[in-house]
Amino acid sequence: MKRLILTIGAIVVLFVVGVSIAARKLVDPQAVRRDLIAGIERQTGRTLRVGQLDVSVLPWPSLRATDVSLSDPPDFAHPLMLQVREVRASIAPWPLLTRRLRLENVTAIGPRIWLARNEAGVANWRFHPRPQPAGPAGPSGIHHAPWALEIGSARVLDGAVAWRDAQNGASGAFGIDQLDLDGLVTDAPWIALHARRGDTPFTLTGHIGPLSVLHGAQVPWPVSLGATLGPSGVGQDQLNLDGQIANIVHGRGFDLTLRGAIAQLRDFEGLFPHAGLPDVRGIAGDVRVSDDPTPQKPSDAEPDFSERVLGSLEVDRVHLSVSGAQLPHGLTVRQASLQAEGRDQPLTVSGGLSQAGHDWQVTGKLGSLGQAVQAVRSHLASAMPVSLTLSGAQTTLGADGTLGGSRSVLDIAGHAPDILADTVTLHDVALRGHFESDGHSTLSGSHLLFSSREAALDGDLTWTSGTARPVIAGSIHASLIDLDALQALWAHGNASHAPAPTPAAPPVPPTVPQALRPQTTSPPAAQAPAPASQTPPLPELVRRLRRQNADLSLTADRVLYDHVDYSDITAHVALKDGHLRIDPLSGKGPDTSLAGTLDYDASRDVPVLNLTFSPLILPSSLIERTLGIPTLVSGPMELVGALAAQGDTKAALRDSMSGHLGASVVDGRVDSRELSALVGRAVGLAFGRHDTDLRCFGTHMNIASGQATIDTIGLAAGHVAVTGKGTVGLADQALSLDLTPSLGFGGGDATAPVTVTGTVAAPHAALGRDANGRFNLTIGGAAPPDPCIATLAAAREGASGPAPQAAPAHHSRAGDLLRSLGILH
Repeated sequence: MKRLILTIGAIVVLFVVGVSIAARKLVDPQAVRRDLIAGIERQTGRTLRVGQLDVSVLPWPSLRATDVSLSDPPDFAHPLMLQVREVRASIAPWPLLTRRLRLENVTAIGPRIWLARNEAGVANWRFHPRPQPAGPAGPSGIHHAPWALEIGSARVLDGAVAWRDAQNGASGAFGIDQLDLDGLVTDAPWIALHARRGDTPFTLTGHIGPLSVLHGAQVPWPVSLGATLGPSGVGQDQLNLDGQIANIVHGRGFDLTLRGAIAQLRDFEGLFPHAGLPDVRGIAGDVRVSDDPTPQKPSDAEPDFSERVLGSLEVDRVHLSVSGAQLPHGLTVRQASLQAEGRDQPLTVSGGLSQAGHDWQVTGKLGSLGQAVQAVRSHLASAMPVSLTLSGAQTTLGADGTLGGSRSVLDIAGHAPDILADTVTLHDVALRGHFESDGHSTLSGSHLLFSSREAALDGDLTWTSGTARPVIAGSIHASLIDLDALQALWAHGNASHAPAPTPAAPPVPPTVPQALRPQTTSPPAAQAPAPASQTPPLPELVRRLRRQNADLSLTADRVLYDHVDYSDITAHVALKDGHLRIDPLSGKGPDTSLAGTLDYDASRDVPVLNLTFSPLILPSSLIERTLGIPTLVSGPMELVGALAAQGDTKAALRDSMSGHLGASVVDGRVDSRELSALVGRAVGLAFGRHDTDLRCFGTHMNIASGQATIDTIGLAAGHVAVTGKGTVGLADQALSLDLTPSLGFGGGDATAPVTVTGTVAAPHAALGRDANGRFNLTIGGAAPPDPCIATLAAAREGASGPAPQAAPAHHSRAGDLLRSLGILH
C-alpha cells in the first residue's frame, strides 16, 4: 500500500511538472496575444485591440489584459461595441495540446457595452465569423489550423450597458453590479445577473441555450430564466420564463410560458421611465405563447420585435388576476381576472368596479382566446364576439354582439335607480341602443333611448367618415327636458354672484359630453373681466367646424325651466364645409311663440356671424356664462333683435358687432347686492342682503363700434323701480349710465337721479347733481307709472310675452310719519 501511494504521488508530480513544462513550451506570450486577437476577430468579424497583455505559466497558466476594446460594425454611430478596463483569465492546459485556447474564470472589470440597432434593423450584436485560412506549413509540409478561442466561464464586475434602437426610437442604459456566466461552451450556459437602473435593482438568473446562435447557428434554444425587480423582501416583483425558441436568429418557433407576481405595474417605470404605465396592483398568473417555427427568409436585419415577433405569437393559455387598478375619471378596478384554457376556449372577464361610492361587478366573455388575440392584433380588423354585463346596486348594463370584422353589431341595454352625471343625480334611468359599423367609414345608432325623471330622449344617429369631412346625421327627439333639475350641468357656479373660492372640479364620468362638464371658474361677479388681449380665442371652434359636417333634426315636446313650460321646440342644425346654420329654431312659450336663427359661416377667410331673435327665450345664467358678465337677474330671458359680427375670435366678434337687442325677464329674481352697486347703497338698503323677487326687467340697446347704447333700462322689484339709459363699452365694459331709482312707501315715492360709472364688474354709483351742483331728491307727488309697461314694450320691440304680476300694495310707517308732518298728502 505504501509503495502504491508513492507511485501515485510520483505520477501526480510528473503530471504537474509535465503540464508546466508543456505550457511553458506551448504558451508564448506574443503568440498568445497574436492568436487571441486573431481568434476573436475571426469569430466575431470585428477588430480587437489590447493595450497590454501579460501571460503567466506558474503556478497556473493565466493571462491579464488591460484596455481591451472591440469595434462596432461599419456605419454605426459609436466606434466601439465593447471597452474593458481590465481582463483576467486562467488558461486551461489540456486544450492547448489540441491548439485550443480555452479561457476559464474570465473576469472583466469595468466593461462598457454599447448595443445598437440602426434604422435598417441591423444589430451590432450579430457577429459574422471571418473565413478560417489554413495555418502555415510545418516541417513536414502539413498546414496547421489556427488556434481556436473558447471561453468556459466569465464574471463581469462594475459594468454598464447602453442601447439605442434607431428603428423603433428607443434607448436606455443600466449598470451591472455582477454578472456570472458558466458553461459557455456547453449547450446550457448559466447566467446570474445583478444589476440596477438608477435606484431600481433587478436580477436575472437561469439557463439559456447555446451561444453558438451569436454566430448565426440555427439550433433550438431552451430558456429557463427567473427575474426579480426591486429590493429583496416583501413586495419584490418576480417573473419566470420557461420554454424553447426553435429559431432565435429569426425570431421564430416560440413555445414559452411566463409566470409572475407583480406588486405594482408602475415598478417597471424604474426600468422604463417613459412607459407611462397605469396604476395596476397585484398582478399574478401565467401566459403561454407559441408561434409557427417555420423560419423566414434569412436577413442581416434583426427582427422587429413588435411587428415580426409579437405579431406572429399566438396565446395558448391565459390565467391573469389583478387585485386593483385606478383608471381615469375616478374609476377603480378591484379583483379582476382574465381566464382562458386554450385558443379555442372562451376568454372570460370578471372584476369589480367602483366610482363615487357606487360598486358594480363586471362579468362576460370576449369570444375565444384566439379570436380576442387576433382582434387586438389586427386592430379589430377581425371579428370578436362580445357579451358583457355590468351589475350592482339594482343597476344593470349589458352589451352583446360582435366587434370588428366587416360589420360590428352591438346591442346595449341597461337601467339604474339613479346615476351621478357630473353634479346631477338622474333618477330611474333606462337606456338602450342598437349600433352597427362597417369597420371603416360608417357607425350608426338606431332605436336609441335614454330616459329618466329629468330627461327622456330617443332617436337615430349615423356617423360617416372616409370623406374629406365626416358627417353626423340623424334626429333626436326629447319628450321631456327638465332644465330646473339639470341646472347644475349647464349653470354651474351661477346660482349666486357672491365671491366664493374656486370650487374643485368633481370627477367627470366618461359618458358626460365635454360641453356639459363644469368649468372650474369663480362666479363672474367675483373676478374682473379679462382684458381684450386675454379673451379666450375661438380658432379651435373654427377648425372643428371646417373639419366636420352635420345634418341634425332636434325636437322637444316639453322643456321645463324656472317652473315654466315650453313646448314644441324644433331646431335644424346644418353644418357644411364650415358653414353652420341653425334654422329654424322655434317653439312655444307662455303667451308667446319663439323663433330665431344662428348663421356662422366659418368657410370664409373671415368668418361671419348673424343672429336673430324674434323672440327667443334662454336661461339668464346661460347668457351670463356665455358673455362672461353678470346679468343681475335670473329667470327665463326673452331676447328680441338681430346681431351681426365677423371674426374667428371672441374679441373680433365683439369689436365688430352691430345691430339691436332687447332683453327682458318677467317674474324672476334679482341679485340685491349687484343692484345696490348700480343704484347706490341708500336705495339698495331696501333690498336687504338676499335675492329679491323681480316683477320685470327690460333693456333695449343698439350696438355699433364696440359700444352698446342703451335707450331703455327698466326694473321693478318689490317697492323699488329703476329706469334710465346710458352706454356700455363692449371691450372694457366701461359704464356711463343715468338711472332714476324710485323707492315707494305708503302711496308716496322718493326718487333721486344716480350716475353710474366704472365697469360692469366694479360699478361706481353717485347721486346726480343739477346745473348748480346740487343734489336732487323728490319725495311725494303723483305716483310714477308702472315701469314694467314701457320697459317690456321697448325690450320686446313689439313682440308678445308674458305679463308681470300686479304691483303689490304697501303700507309704510315712514309714509304715515311724513303725512303727519304734512310732507305727504
